[in-house]
Parts: sequence; C-alpha cells; structure tokens
Amino acid sequence: RDPFFFRDPASGKDYLLFSCRDATRPRAFNGCVGAAERHGADFAQWSLLPPLLVSDDVAAEMEVPHLLTDGGEYHLYFNARNATLN
Repeated sequence: RDPFFFRDPASGKDYLLFSCRDATRPRAFNGCVGAAERHGADFAQWSLLPPLLVSDDVAAEMEVPHLLTDGGEYHLYFNARNATLN
C-alpha cells in the first residue's frame, strides 16, 4: 500500500515504492519499504525488487515512503509505527 512513484534522475528508470511486510520476521518488527522497477512505457509491466529497507527490529509498519534526491544523494522518508509487544 501507499505507492510512491519515483523516477531516478541518475538512470532515468522508474520505480514504485510501497509499504509492505516481511512474513519471515516477527510481526512486531516486520515493516518494509518494497520496490518495483517499471519496464515498458505503458505502466503495466513491473518487476518486483528486494525490499529497499527492512525495519531491522525497529518498526511494525513503514508507511507512506518517499524518496528524494539532493546533489546526487538519496533520502528515504517514511512514517513508522511500532507494534504493541504482547
């Protein structure tokens, strides 16, 4: 969910970032920022990539990702929510 379209200024490639979860990790810490790369010009062909970021025992959700560039540097922003540890 929370798709964010990003055109990489360095390569010209198009990417879609989104909120997701890693089912192999504990639910309290399985938030991820997923990524897909676009192929073709019709927005119908995408390849799923490995997660751009895995929470690493920090967040249950990593929502509303945004990737910005500044002077050749990439900055990833997202909202994080911690799960209740029961």
